Amino acid sequence: MLQLHGLSRWERIGRGLESTPFVPTPSELIRRAHGSPPLTLKEIYRLIWRGSLPAIALNDAVERDLFYGSYVQICLCEQCLPLTETVWAIPAWVV
Repeated sequence: MLQLHGLSRWERIGRGLESTPFVPTPSELIRRAHGSPPLTLKEIYRLIWRGSLPAIALNDAVERDLFYGSYVQICLCEQCLPLTETVWAIPAWVV
């Protein structure tokens, strides 16, 4: 299974090529604060609530609950299926 990282805010607004690694220095924080448009509290909440995976972050038509429900189901199946196969392979006299 691949580990995919979510999109950064700069990638969401189409400025991903301009972004640099985050370094928490005062000058970098000031540069970043002036380099992006301010967000309201409602906009910040919506960004956090929707998540940052590309399929949902870039498409408002995607239903959040359906998307994450399917995502969790796929992850659980990928992780649990090998465990169930192992359990069924154990001889009955061992259990």
